[in-house]
Amino acid sequence: MQFPDPLPKFSGRSYPLPAPKTNIIPLTTTEAQPATGFTIEIANVGHTFWAKEICDEMLSSAITRGTGISKRTPRSLQLKMIQGEAVIAFAPDGKWAGFSYISAWEDGKFVSNSGLIVAPEYRKTGIAKKIKHRIFELSRQKYPEAKIFSLTSGLAVMKMNHELGFEPVTYSELTQDNAFWEGCKSCVNCPILMSKDRKNCLCTAMLYDPQNHKY
Repeated sequence: MQFPDPLPKFSGRSYPLPAPKTNIIPLTTTEAQPATGFTIEIANVGHTFWAKEICDEMLSSAITRGTGISKRTPRSLQLKMIQGEAVIAFAPDGKWAGFSYISAWEDGKFVSNSGLIVAPEYRKTGIAKKIKHRIFELSRQKYPEAKIFSLTSGLAVMKMNHELGFEPVTYSELTQDNAFWEGCKSCVNCPILMSKDRKNCLCTAMLYDPQNHKY
């Protein structure tokens, strides 16, 4: 397998996370426990070994929950790792514990946060929330002016998004880049999306607009 060299770099500028909301329904005691001993890194070419296992777990998890998922391939996750547009978490024993990635649309006007997954044995440790915060930081570092969005049917992800300053929006406020919506064609709920002319579906759309969060 051939990979580009050198790896892409980004500015490394630091953006503080928004202050936590005070009107959030708290996570359960188990979910809120600190994820100790885990490390979270910006993914790189050295992590591509894990791509197939991560991809398989994404699909398995969606099937178990009975929810829709846009198709991801190991190669697509490898490219995200190589481009520095993903984060990966590891447990103290060195096994991958979680993953998420970003994608830019309309020349960086929008950025999606996608693919948040935690390996089954590390769920309810609090690591998902840490990954969510880290992928948000990466989005802000690489695309500081972009609107960041998330499409999800999961309540836990909605709560984490809300804590970071995301607000529910209509689909019309998301990117209209056809390449993004092409990714929905492999989702079991795509007929619903198409029947509504891409204006609504079972996922909740949430958006973080940096213009509304000037410090």
